[in-house]
Amino acid sequence: MKRPTLIIVSILLLVIFIATASYIYYSYKKRLYHPEVIEAEIYEDVTYDTDLLIGRWKSGTLYYRFNEDGTALTWDTADDVTEEEASSLTWTLERSRFTHIHHMGISRAVVPKYYRIKQLDLLSLVFEDEFGTVYTFTKAD
Repeated sequence: MKRPTLIIVSILLLVIFIATASYIYYSYKKRLYHPEVIEAEIYEDVTYDTDLLIGRWKSGTLYYRFNEDGTALTWDTADDVTEEEASSLTWTLERSRFTHIHHMGISRAVVPKYYRIKQLDLLSLVFEDEFGTVYTFTKAD
């Protein structure tokens, strides 16, 4: 009689342990930061004219050149890099979500970066990354 009671108590303790471990795991998992997962609610329903984005933009020594076909180049003259040696990327703009897909040369790796457009007009481009860093550019050409 003692053996069945011991088995039932063991099973109950095991179930309680698994339930507690699952609760802790999923509670912690929700708190983990996943920069590759962009929360939809941070993007406003504001739409921006992609034609305004086309051209060369400058912020200090950092440059971007956005092309009509969704390609772009980026370079930093402080690193002694010219436009001819620039890194390539592709871009999309949906509502205020501004996505850059950077193409790494030799490794053929792609690195996505997600931004939120804060301002886009004829002379200024302002966007913010997922860490809260704001980038301000002026039209260079």
